[in-house]
Amino acid sequence: MHRPETARSLLFFMLVLIFLLFSVGCKNENGLTKNDKQNSTTVNSKMQQVNSPTNTSPAFDPRKIKVGDKIGSMAVASYERIRTELSNEGEYVAQAFIQFTGEVEVTGTFKRYPLEREYLDGEVVFQVDENQNFPQMKIRDTPEEYRPDVWIVLSLDDETKRKFGPPDSEGRATLVLTDYKIEYGPTEISDHAQLKKIINIKRNNEAATKESSQGSKPIEIIGTPIKEQSFASIPFEKFGSSQFTSTMEEKNNKKVLHFYVQGPEQTVELKYEPASPDSIHEVKAVSFKDVNGDGLKDIIIVVDYTTGFGYMGAIPISEILIFLQTDEGFVESKALEDQVSSASPYRMLDIPAALELLKSGSKSGASQFWARLASRDYILEGSDEYGGSTLTIEKVSGNSIIFSLSAFHVTGGDEGIKNGSVNIGELSSVTAYLSGTEMIYQDGDYELSISLNSPDTIYVRDNGVSRYGAGVHVNGEYGRERKPDSTKNGMR
Repeated sequence: MHRPETARSLLFFMLVLIFLLFSVGCKNENGLTKNDKQNSTTVNSKMQQVNSPTNTSPAFDPRKIKVGDKIGSMAVASYERIRTELSNEGEYVAQAFIQFTGEVEVTGTFKRYPLEREYLDGEVVFQVDENQNFPQMKIRDTPEEYRPDVWIVLSLDDETKRKFGPPDSEGRATLVLTDYKIEYGPTEISDHAQLKKIINIKRNNEAATKESSQGSKPIEIIGTPIKEQSFASIPFEKFGSSQFTSTMEEKNNKKVLHFYVQGPEQTVELKYEPASPDSIHEVKAVSFKDVNGDGLKDIIIVVDYTTGFGYMGAIPISEILIFLQTDEGFVESKALEDQVSSASPYRMLDIPAALELLKSGSKSGASQFWARLASRDYILEGSDEYGGSTLTIEKVSGNSIIFSLSAFHVTGGDEGIKNGSVNIGELSSVTAYLSGTEMIYQDGDYELSISLNSPDTIYVRDNGVSRYGAGVHVNGEYGRERKPDSTKNGMR
């Protein structure tokens, strides 16, 4: 009597079972396949215990991987893929995003893209050499079984990028990479990896001297020579008597500086990356001295640039360039350049100050440089008979200075002078104390800061609180009486 109801229940159960089996079989057959995130977390925790090199082949088929698979020295942490039935006939997958864990030491070729490049401008990319224990994704059976010309974008901060050289640099490197991610598809996307350690870097231009002597294409000197910053017959130990040439190139409405060493058999350009590419640059001084104690003459260049922005925008900032003489060529030393810039209290530098900072390094403190400031009058730039300011340094110690300030402004020009329309502001024998790299004077709400622009110039700025008569200004650069700038002739 209950058989029809039982038959209906059995039929319903069978239909549900068939539907579930059909759903599982068809799931993601032509679409995006993504591994289970919980699975990934579980496998990752296990992989950290066996994260050592393995003989597992680095070549793999993206259709067959699963979380936890060891590919070369790395392991699959997660993946997403679109199978080929959708597009790209003949390839295994149309798109693949595969994240690996683990680290591997690899050797290969690097490039740093130029700043004007539309995609990945200024970035460093790396191509791993063949026959290394590094994941290599197959894309089809034949021809071109593997992805061609794979470049990995390295995730780097600006300081690390500079270690690979200025934009447009190329060379060879051995690196330790982690967290490699394959990003494969029809659009302009790139693989990425984290850089854990630099084993060595060899920029191509570092060997330019040897290549040139073996008959490679001669280097063309670009720009107009700067005569006062070019020098003949420099006795470089490795390259013989050489010509050093500074040039200025007009490029995209900007002035670009170039530096060349012309030896008996080759010409080498000294590549560098400007600290402020959009600013106005000029060569202030050049020197040829051994700065690292290896007995070889190195090249020290002081480049001044002005930004044009802010209240000190018209005052130059000095950038120090240091190129060490080696067997392979002249190699820029970022470490020594950073040593100078981090230890200097000055906005502007000359060769003697740079050499002293190279010698003393971080041992130099701001107090030592303040202690050398000459006790004398310093005149505000632009002072004349109608207005100006004089800062008199009376006594100097490392942590404080005693100074006086006398400023004035004439209202009405010559008639004002005749009529006595003169406003005056004064500070008499007051004390400023060292704070960071500046000397600070405070009196109630009024504050005056004094900083070292260079060994011979000072910059003064107050906080804008009314202190002096109408039209009286004290802010600006103070220096001794102007004399011809001997640094324009460079230093040998």
